[in-house]
Amino acid sequence: VSQSRYYYLSFGHIMFKPSPYQEAIFEHIRTSKQHAVIEAVVGSGKTTTLVESLKICGTTDVIFVAFNKHIAEELVPKVPEGVKVTTMHAFGFSQLKKAYPKIFLDNNKVRKTINNSLTKLNLEFVDDKFEYVSNLTSLVDLLRLNLCESREEAFQIIQKHSLISGENIINDAFTIIQLLNRNRATLDFVDMIYIPAIEDLKIQEYGLVMVDECQDLSKCQIKLLTKMTKPNVSYRDWE
Repeated sequence: VSQSRYYYLSFGHIMFKPSPYQEAIFEHIRTSKQHAVIEAVVGSGKTTTLVESLKICGTTDVIFVAFNKHIAEELVPKVPEGVKVTTMHAFGFSQLKKAYPKIFLDNNKVRKTINNSLTKLNLEFVDDKFEYVSNLTSLVDLLRLNLCESREEAFQIIQKHSLISGENIINDAFTIIQLLNRNRATLDFVDMIYIPAIEDLKIQEYGLVMVDECQDLSKCQIKLLTKMTKPNVSYRDWE
């Protein structure tokens, strides 16, 4: 995007003139319903491209999913009125509140569930219970974020993140996840995207979904992303 991007002065005002790369992006938005991934380096004009593209696609039925809350807050005054700007977690939380109005945030939900279930866990031969519980907490979060359902997938997660390995901790992690899934009174940060992704909830859909930093999305976030995109339309990644 950046190699050919430039601006010119007209009547004392800075006007936007797209590069050939940006023109290709705009043409795709005008004519295609296919997904698109935009690869661009830092400082290449992604935000400018986004704002200008919204003049083409309109501002109704459009959502931009920012990488984090700070980026979302910076984008709000830059995009046209009517475009919803959010994060994946904020969007998931809003959908959960519709399905479970009384649900409330408890970021210690996993640790509390573990502490309340010690008799159900394989702790008999564990020397350092504090380290085991800490690794178990991390594994529970990672299994949910990656929508893991098999022991083979769990082993891969353990190796990737250098966690305590073994059948016992994997069995315990799946036990805790089952207990967590029975609790819809509270939610933690992972639940904000995990529950909407796995449950058959009525998710608000959009005709155009723009996603920041798509390469960093977890499987859980990708699943939620597909649920918030209307059938036969597309999402764009402004990477």
